[in-house]
Amino acid sequence: VGAALLSGVLTNVLNPKALLFCSVLLPQFVSPDQGPIGRQFAVLGVILVGLGLAFDVMCALAGGAVGRWMSASPRAQKIQSRVFGVALIAFGLRLTIAQRPA
Repeated sequence: VGAALLSGVLTNVLNPKALLFCSVLLPQFVSPDQGPIGRQFAVLGVILVGLGLAFDVMCALAGGAVGRWMSASPRAQKIQSRVFGVALIAFGLRLTIAQRPA
């Protein structure tokens, strides 16, 4: 678990999209009149991480609840099987009629 956590942290810290997002979004909420700029950036960063964590936890809990419901309901499993079967057939048909690039 420790290696996976370290890998995830490094991936997110070195993510250029996240750095660009933070460098564009956060400065508009920082004011030199409100105290040290570094502290303001730190607070905004903690808020951003906290909101992201809360969203991810809610998604995980909702996914777990849906998974438990799907595994307990034979009708839901049958519907899921048919929906994914139709989707795979549609993808296969799409591949058969797709034009190859020249």
